[in-house]
Amino acid sequence: MQLFGPDPEVMRSAAEIVARRGADLIDLNMGCPVPKVCKTGAGAALIDDPDVAVAVAAPPSRGSGLPVTVKLRSGRTTGDTSGYALAHRLVDEAGVAAIGFHPRSASPPQGHARLRARRPPRRVPRRAGHPQRGLHTAEAVRSGLRADRRGRG
Repeated sequence: MQLFGPDPEVMRSAAEIVARRGADLIDLNMGCPVPKVCKTGAGAALIDDPDVAVAVAAPPSRGSGLPVTVKLRSGRTTGDTSGYALAHRLVDEAGVAAIGFHPRSASPPQGHARLRARRPPRRVPRRAGHPQRGLHTAEAVRSGLRADRRGRG
């Protein structure tokens, strides 16, 4: 079960509820870059406040009886690597069992040029798309990337 939020007490309560309802593990999302999530202090905004991030992760880790994992990014902006130090703190201080680490920052993508520069070899199938802009953009991206398939999200 994935949870997100900036309040340690709410996380403790939510972890107890999902544990009682049969969840196998709890995944805390501290990597979501979506502005409506970050403006609440949740998601990737927690990278900027590691003390709160550790405080949010500790109650579910210690009180639910379930393994707790955290989705995390390298930092909030391009070049920021503060997520690496936070990952260590989450494991060492909060008792998190594992980190699902996304090495890209939470800042908006730098456009499709970044994807072209990191395109895998031709033998690896490639997908391109954009979850908010849909098929039209996906077709434009596909031609620019020589993607094998188009996709959403």
